[in-house]
Amino acid sequence: EDLLVAPVTTPADSATGLATVSLWLPPGDWVEWGSGARLGGLATVERTYLLDEIPLFVRAGAVIPMAEPTLRVGQADHDPLVVTVLPGTAEGGTAGQTRLYEDAGNDTGYLWGESARTALLAKGREGGRRLSVAVGAADGSYPGQPTARALTVRVSGVLPPTAVTADGAAVPYRADGSAPGWRYDGAGLAVEVRLPSAPVTAGRSVELTFPAADAALVDGAAGSLARVRAAVDVLEGLWPIEWAPESLVALGQAGRRVELDPSTAVDELTRLRAALSSEVEKVRTLKGGSLLVSKALAILEAGGR
Repeated sequence: EDLLVAPVTTPADSATGLATVSLWLPPGDWVEWGSGARLGGLATVERTYLLDEIPLFVRAGAVIPMAEPTLRVGQADHDPLVVTVLPGTAEGGTAGQTRLYEDAGNDTGYLWGESARTALLAKGREGGRRLSVAVGAADGSYPGQPTARALTVRVSGVLPPTAVTADGAAVPYRADGSAPGWRYDGAGLAVEVRLPSAPVTAGRSVELTFPAADAALVDGAAGSLARVRAAVDVLEGLWPIEWAPESLVALGQAGRRVELDPSTAVDELTRLRAALSSEVEKVRTLKGGSLLVSKALAILEAGGR
């Protein structure tokens, strides 16, 4: 009940590469997975997508168990366990929960109780400034069950935290993503907290503290950054007559700069919102290929919508 997938079944515009989709969102608050845009439910919304974008919406406050990308299915896919949280609004807070179900996957032992369930819980406090994520002890057992595994907690659509703790101990910032440590994904505007392996019979908890900044800064910002980078790629086709404005290229690199220095997040995202309209006007003046310029303009003007 926390996921809504709406495949694109309408043709893309031949000139812009964008497909427009009209879809209905059930009641509640929803987050568009790719763009980070927050949308109100019990409404029909119109969104645009490029060929490599898939409409996926997640209920705000949802807790989703995941695994790292892999080329095959197997027990190793559960290590580390990735717990992804999509926080709710500051007004509504975050209070999401689910259970991770596991069994051997290659026999019928689950029919007589050979399985395990792990409770996952996220809870926001102080108007969204604090977020606690709890992973319970595995309840039950099955053949081949791992005795220990690492944990990654990913919180999407947030500013970099000012403090992170795990089981009460401070977690250091590590730009390289090593464990134990936290890093910031500048493309997805998400915090990743990586913890080393621990017994599955022991519960674990992570708490993040966020700055007292305007949460609207990240609303749809990941989508805007992605569209800026897509427009720059289109404008490469103008070479050698023209090229994407250097300021537009720099704007598309904002996420990478935040990833390298999370303390710049507020300034970078504020600049992103303020500069987009002026960058559109710069692109309008480019020469060397009206079709490419028109396509880049359409992508920029669509933004994260």
